[in-house]
Amino acid sequence: MFAYQILEGLEHLHSLNITHGKLTATNILMQNESNIQLSDFGVKLLQERLKQCSEISFCMAPEIERGRPYTDKVDIWDLGCTVIQMISGKLPNYKQQQFETCRQQRSRISFLKNVSAGLRQFLDLACEENEMERPSACELMAHDLFKGNFIL
Repeated sequence: MFAYQILEGLEHLHSLNITHGKLTATNILMQNESNIQLSDFGVKLLQERLKQCSEISFCMAPEIERGRPYTDKVDIWDLGCTVIQMISGKLPNYKQQQFETCRQQRSRISFLKNVSAGLRQFLDLACEENEMERPSACELMAHDLFKGNFIL
């Protein structure tokens, strides 16, 4: 349910041509048990994001790591990494010299019990390295994962 609400928020921002730019678990506020809000949003300059990346996110989208222009698809990548963090309960180790990539983080899921095939597929889509093939927030909202009673 939380992942779906995050996607709803991202879809709304993206419809206004706004990229959140630094979606992390710390920027998701729980209003009550069933309602969340996104905070600290706004388009950030690539240079600023790269300068502050150790404080903002534990895994940058590949297009940012490669110094390429980015779109709202970075928010989808960040959502995938945030869901992994929510599932694993592990925070990144900022003392590492190199950032742990989202793909390395995602591999932890194979060790968790009760992770559905639908969730794995959702994460594969959200963490697609090629941003052109990464789905939009609206496309992910239609994923089979959200047609059942899955709560995240």
